[in-house]
Amino acid sequence: MSETKRWSRRDFLKVVGGAAAASVLAACAQKTEEKPAEKPAAEEPVELLLWSHWAEQENKKQTIMAVVDEYKKQHPNVDIEVVWWQKADMWPAMQSAFTAGEGFPDMFYYDSGKLEFIEAGWVANLGKVGFDLDRLTPKGQVSWTYTGPDGEGVYCMAIEGGVDLIYINPDAFEAVGVEIPSDFFFTTDQFLDACSKIRAAGKDPFCQGIGDRDYPGRYIYTFLTMSKLGGEEHQALWSGNASWDRPEVREVLEYADELMQVPVNPATYTTMTLAESHRYFHTEQRGAMFLVGSWYTGRAFVPPEEGGQPEDFRLSWIKYPVFPDGKGKNQIISGTGAGFSVAAKSPNLAYAVGWLNLFAQEEFTNLWLSNTGIPSDVKTNAATMPESPIKWYFEEWERVLGDVDYQLFKADWCGELVDAYKTVINEGLNQRLISVDDAVRELEKARKCGA
Repeated sequence: MSETKRWSRRDFLKVVGGAAAASVLAACAQKTEEKPAEKPAAEEPVELLLWSHWAEQENKKQTIMAVVDEYKKQHPNVDIEVVWWQKADMWPAMQSAFTAGEGFPDMFYYDSGKLEFIEAGWVANLGKVGFDLDRLTPKGQVSWTYTGPDGEGVYCMAIEGGVDLIYINPDAFEAVGVEIPSDFFFTTDQFLDACSKIRAAGKDPFCQGIGDRDYPGRYIYTFLTMSKLGGEEHQALWSGNASWDRPEVREVLEYADELMQVPVNPATYTTMTLAESHRYFHTEQRGAMFLVGSWYTGRAFVPPEEGGQPEDFRLSWIKYPVFPDGKGKNQIISGTGAGFSVAAKSPNLAYAVGWLNLFAQEEFTNLWLSNTGIPSDVKTNAATMPESPIKWYFEEWERVLGDVDYQLFKADWCGELVDAYKTVINEGLNQRLISVDDAVRELEKARKCGA
């Protein structure tokens, strides 16, 4: 462990810890008096299977393997097989294994894209199997509280907190004579004008691509609805509990359509993969902005020869564009994070939970933040934070985002909404394949699927 150093930038560590938590603290107490599963005899050989996304992200892999190695050191009778996946390939393989009742992992990467796994009873209710819920931040508890066959509880340890941001290449703005406002807010008119100037100069305003993901085109719409409506109404809208057929929502969609007419997306929007989008932004520098989660650094802060950003590339951020009468100025989406869960029917459940408890300890959550730059929904400690090679990134975060109001957005929607967001927004509106009127009709139909 490198020499420790006290960090003064505590707000960064609180991004997904204290932020957005005040209104939901009462819902955080996921305590249980149920006893965890008993461990087998110490000498009994145990084999655990861990499946993880992030196959190409060495900084995350190093942290995870540090936990694996330490757990094996503490438990000499335990062997852990780690299988690294691309998420798109992992989900169907995992579903098949769970359905068959064999070959499934004891511990696995998990995110809100597969909430149906909870409903199927495949994911353990962590508070009922011995996981220390006190290690989670308030947001980490609330955002992962769902109801499954084993009752309401927390179903994932979100080591990776989700904050949705507008990453920028400051040089791209400077090259076309667009000055970043001192408060980092563009009005909607200014933002449209900036995008038009960037396009006229031969660059793409955005670096989005949906070649292997069904959400990158959704970011600009969620940013705009948050800015226009504010956190509470934004949550209601995207969860399907409020209407899309309202003047204020139509105003957002009409404004987004103006952006699409610029156009803000690259010509390769439909084919460019997530990995290619990263390189398009930081290595090829063909676009000015990349709308993406704070997990950007997991791919970017690896060696350039492995797909990471050039060592001298210095990014920044702007805040969401501001509507004249918007309710959400300075609010930023802090969504449901990703992390690890355990299989409810693992034959070695106590050991699987033990590994998760080890990962949740300060030594490893600090290592995660220091290595990756990604805020966590598991508690960290600024006083014991190791020195980080990306200290400049934390400093820039504090300079630009240190005063923002992080708003919890909890993914909680039914299947038809998921499909509608993919076809209507990610594909349709972003390519102007569907009108705003038709989009509103389709979204209204889909949001009633859970009624």
